[in-house]
Amino acid sequence: MEQYLAEQAERTARLALRNDILFWGTLIGMTPLLLWIIRFAVRFIKSARQQAAESGDFLSFTCLSCGKEFSVPLGYLVKHPFIPQKSVTVNTPLAGGVVRLSRRLRCPVCEKKTWCWQDLAESYPIAVSHTMEALKKELPGFLLGVAALLLANGLFQGVVRLIFR
Repeated sequence: MEQYLAEQAERTARLALRNDILFWGTLIGMTPLLLWIIRFAVRFIKSARQQAAESGDFLSFTCLSCGKEFSVPLGYLVKHPFIPQKSVTVNTPLAGGVVRLSRRLRCPVCEKKTWCWQDLAESYPIAVSHTMEALKKELPGFLLGVAALLLANGLFQGVVRLIFR
């Protein structure tokens, strides 16, 4: 009976050691995955902004002072990200999301720096196209990196479980 209890205590200690190794190995193994996700997010945002800056797209605005419509190059808005802006958001089932977006720009007609409404019907497809292009560019490398990191973590766990049978 004592021999059985000693074997069970030894088995319990081995399982506890295995679980500790698996826990710390997973924690350490997932740190590169988190860093890889952060790297992807930064590269994705930079790529989308770069494509928007290099495009020849224009966005239409309507001046609230004089009521005239004018266009601003998308590259200007990307290069000056700290232009004050405000939005009206409605959270109703029929019209959920941003209803109106305004930016503080200098109107070329009245020469005043005032709030100008952005035409969201025009700017949404432009934003989606640049986002999708950046996603097509950055996503394959990101997925390969994630697969490699998950495979390495899976191999580590498999080896640990094999050793501590």
